[in-house]
Amino acid sequence: MTIGNGGGTLTITESGSIKPSNGNGVYINSTNGQSNISNNGDIQGNNNGILVDHSGTLNNITNSGTIQGDNGIRAGGNGSIIENITNTGTILGGNGYGIGADWGGAIQGTINNSGLIQGGNGVLLNGNNNTLNNLTNSGVIQGTNGNGVFIQGSSIKNLNNNSVIQGNNDGILVDVSSGKGGTLNNINNSGLIQGNSNGIRAGGNGSIIENITNTGTILGGNGYGIGADWGGAIQGTINNSGLIQGDKGIVLNRLSDISTLTNSGTIFGKTGIQVSSGAEVDSIDNKGTIIATGINGDKFNKGNAGIFILSSGSSVKTINNDGLILTYNTGVGVIDKTPDSGSNIETLSNSGTIKYIGSLDVINDANEGMGQGAGIYMGNLDNVPKIQTINNTGLIDTYNGMYFSLGTHVETINNSGTVYAIKDGIVLGNDKHSNEDRQTEIKHVNNTGSIIAGRHGIFIDISSNQNVPFYIKTIENKGTILGQSGAGVFINGSNQHIKDYIKLEGSNALIAGGTAGIYNKGTIGVNNNGTSVNNGNVIDLQDGAIIAALTPNQDGSFSYNLAGDAILNEGTIKGNINLNNKANIYGAINNKNTITGNISLNNNSYISNIRNSGVVKGGINLDNNSLVNTIINTGIIGNEATPLNTQDITYGINNSGTIEKLINSSGGLSVSNTDKDIHIYGGINNSGYIDIFNTGNIHGGITNNGTLIINNSHIYFEKNTGKAYWHSGFIGKNNNGYHLENNNGGKLNIDGWYFNAPEYTTKEDRLQNSIIIGGNNLGGINADSIYINNKDIQQNIVYDANTFFINKEGESIGDKTNNNLGVDGNNIIDPTGIFNFVGVGNGGYMAHVDLDEVSGKTLAKSMVYSARLRNINISNILRDLNTKNFQTEFSQVLDMELSKKGEAYGNDADLLAELEDIFIPNKNPNAKNHTFLLPYYNHSSIKIGKSVGSLSSNTTGLIGGSFRELPNDYGTIGFYLGYEDASKEQATQRLKLDDKTYYGGLTYYGVLARDGINQYYISASTRLDYTKTDIEKTYKNNTATIDSDAKTYGYGVDVKVGANYYNTLDIARISPEIGLSYYGMSNKNFTLKHLGGLKEHYNGEQFNFIDASAALKWYKPWSDKIRSNITIGAIVNLYNDAQGSLKLGQNYFTTQIETSKYYGFGQLGLSYAIADNADLSLNYAGAFTFDNTTSHTMFLKLGLWW
Repeated sequence: MTIGNGGGTLTITESGSIKPSNGNGVYINSTNGQSNISNNGDIQGNNNGILVDHSGTLNNITNSGTIQGDNGIRAGGNGSIIENITNTGTILGGNGYGIGADWGGAIQGTINNSGLIQGGNGVLLNGNNNTLNNLTNSGVIQGTNGNGVFIQGSSIKNLNNNSVIQGNNDGILVDVSSGKGGTLNNINNSGLIQGNSNGIRAGGNGSIIENITNTGTILGGNGYGIGADWGGAIQGTINNSGLIQGDKGIVLNRLSDISTLTNSGTIFGKTGIQVSSGAEVDSIDNKGTIIATGINGDKFNKGNAGIFILSSGSSVKTINNDGLILTYNTGVGVIDKTPDSGSNIETLSNSGTIKYIGSLDVINDANEGMGQGAGIYMGNLDNVPKIQTINNTGLIDTYNGMYFSLGTHVETINNSGTVYAIKDGIVLGNDKHSNEDRQTEIKHVNNTGSIIAGRHGIFIDISSNQNVPFYIKTIENKGTILGQSGAGVFINGSNQHIKDYIKLEGSNALIAGGTAGIYNKGTIGVNNNGTSVNNGNVIDLQDGAIIAALTPNQDGSFSYNLAGDAILNEGTIKGNINLNNKANIYGAINNKNTITGNISLNNNSYISNIRNSGVVKGGINLDNNSLVNTIINTGIIGNEATPLNTQDITYGINNSGTIEKLINSSGGLSVSNTDKDIHIYGGINNSGYIDIFNTGNIHGGITNNGTLIINNSHIYFEKNTGKAYWHSGFIGKNNNGYHLENNNGGKLNIDGWYFNAPEYTTKEDRLQNSIIIGGNNLGGINADSIYINNKDIQQNIVYDANTFFINKEGESIGDKTNNNLGVDGNNIIDPTGIFNFVGVGNGGYMAHVDLDEVSGKTLAKSMVYSARLRNINISNILRDLNTKNFQTEFSQVLDMELSKKGEAYGNDADLLAELEDIFIPNKNPNAKNHTFLLPYYNHSSIKIGKSVGSLSSNTTGLIGGSFRELPNDYGTIGFYLGYEDASKEQATQRLKLDDKTYYGGLTYYGVLARDGINQYYISASTRLDYTKTDIEKTYKNNTATIDSDAKTYGYGVDVKVGANYYNTLDIARISPEIGLSYYGMSNKNFTLKHLGGLKEHYNGEQFNFIDASAALKWYKPWSDKIRSNITIGAIVNLYNDAQGSLKLGQNYFTTQIETSKYYGFGQLGLSYAIADNADLSLNYAGAFTFDNTTSHTMFLKLGLWW
């Protein structure tokens, strides 16, 4: 049907239809009048259901029926116009479109759909003639192989959707046609807009979508929920309170210029919101939820984030997150260069939550550097990106809280919320693609909230390009910065910086870490010169602030670790560490490099410890009741150039508070430190309390107006030899020429000072060695402990201790000390403890030798008793071995008494042969040799003396040997060899002895006579031994150790006679025996060289012992395999001549070496025949004396007959 020039109204009723065989269902062209179509029936065309062509006008189409064609409704020629379309029915296009305008045609009024519009494209507006006021959809608009709504070069003022718009490609696409971009002014969606690629897209040059309001659902497939690309732009506002979802939620590229993007609903995608390719956004406000599901790769174009600013100078003036950003990648990411506006983000504010919900297993070094797991991330692309201000008042709960890669700038970070990081709170780090000369900087970090990290609270890594080191200008903290396993603040590299200072203020201010509160390997205070930055205080604690070392508790909490490092400096602190108004450092300031300023405590401030092995140029100052528990200096404190000859004195340590311990150590307890240069320049001025242990150098003397305790003596270990020497540290003179100056009510106690002689009798010796003291209170100087060199000490001579203290002229004034009582001689101490000193008044004292500290008695008794107990032990072993080991061949016995008694001979011989078969384990009649191997363990306790106590000895040994049966019943000969290692300790004298003994000898056993079945035998053995003893001694007054060695030789012979009585009823054997033995021993000269050169010299000696012994052995076979034995006995010493002589320095001593006269011993054994010619036995042997010396031995014997 055709409506021509005159126009008109076409009405099709419900039962009516228009179905031509070809062409169009209704064709309108060249109309001049009003044209309307109202369809309640069915309009079908092979080409178009309704076509307006050739300047035709169709004013209104109202459809409640069906309109169908290759295109449902089309304005398709130049000048053709459709004004208004209302559809409550069905409009179907085939491969074309449901409703469309092209080829110069236009739809210029409204489209109102509450039915179904379907086609290849649901609605298509092509060309610049289309200026649709409103498209309202409460039905379904569907593009089956294109787009739901497709705007090409056309414009729609308002698109209102409260139902469904779907496209196989895009739900809504605004694109370019003939060089002109389409325009969509407003989209209001409360329904569903869905595309398999994109939900809503501005996709061609000049194409614009201005405003999008979504309270419904916008779904993209493998593209965007909402996006602009290829020259398209979104240039107004986006307001979402529904759901926007796509591979990426919202993407704004190139020419997009958004005033406000507000989300109070949900945005879901690999990236939530992406602003890229130079797009500009005034404000992104998130009050809802953004979920980013992608995982970052190792390249910038593989990055994802909840909010992502990417490439070409893209910018967002303000990002406000009041809602929730849940990310599998990055919370807010910037990988870009600086835009023309100056900042990629002017203000980034989080008052909501940014949380990482991804797997920790996917994070690696490469993608961590690209932001994987970061709450906020920045990386450079083509130039330096910038964020002006980051404000966090909410929660950032991620792997790294904030990560700033090489070549990124942030002006200010303000945190009053919580940054909780699994790894690091704020990171200045690297990424694998950035090595350009682009500076990385954060100007200011201001924290009033909490930064809590599993490793480091703030981490400045080593820049991969050292031409552009990382730096933070200032850190100001009024809250908590905590690195649980690492540091609160960690500067990791010699060229990385805190430019100005770290400042903590208020009682809530805390910087703490498991390794250290602040760990510096770089420089803190680069910009400071003297007092140019924050009065020179580059680490500044004010008003109760705390820096602390931490230790974890079992419940997951943390406690202050006073033994840890609160500040660990391995770099440079260019300025002061200042504590004011009850500020606290819990743990140590551990300086291993350089602090150019001072360490200052004011107004009741506190530091647990100061450990300095580097340089503290400005010294240490305590004021107004401040406290340091311990100062340990193995480096330099103070400035060597300090002008002490002027009134402008800068002290190395200036104390008007409390220093519980100052240790200025040159390495007295460690060989590796003995050559170090240890200095405190500028001296020490004390008007508070200080306890000093000095083994280094204090230049500028010590001036005291308070309470001061000083120990100036220590043990020095020579580096190459390890030998120990006792001497004093160095204390120079103060401005008044005194080593020690004590004024007013000052109390100065000397708790240790070493002098190299017992007195100084000449002025020259005194000026060189004595202490120059001065001030208006000499009586307040007390010598509590004075150590002297004991090399030339002699007994019964009175020495003068007052000569240790002199005036500047070298005159002795020790009598003015100790409230004019002079030096108390009872306070003189021998470093070795060998001499005791007794005061005789007026500074005089005498020496007496403490014989309990002389080692000779113990060494001699150790040598003697060890040898004698070893002999008893070996004798017991040989008693079990050197016995009747071979059966008698009676055909060879010619002199037996039995042979004279005729028939009795055969009976007794047979009986004795049977008994020997039972008692001797060997069943090999051809065996002529018996070989044994016997390991043993011995524990002995040797009584040295009543006042000294016992020597404990633990010995392991091994003895082996062999016996050979002689022909014609001549007996058995043999040999044995042994080795033992004994470790001995005497606790009272602090002696340790290590004996290594080698010994051996020959044996003989033979039957002298027989009487019936009883036998009478002789047993003999010889002995030679050599023992080398390593001696180690420590002192009761110090930790030094001296050593020496002694060599001892022994020799002896032992002869026993006895009998074997057999009990044929019980099948047992009793063997009584008696013996006589001789043992001689001699030792070489040896010397113990003590501290200070005192020699404890022992001369070589010869000792001889003659002993008588008696023993009874019971031997019982229980079966053919098992046998047992019990032995008891005693030894009586008949003669000994043991004595020793000692030269101790200038003193001589001789003493008898008393050992026990009587010894008792016993032995238990159990053997098992493991073969016809082998047995294994386990034995215990014990010995004791009446002076409480005991010995216990266990041995295991393996015997073999062959």
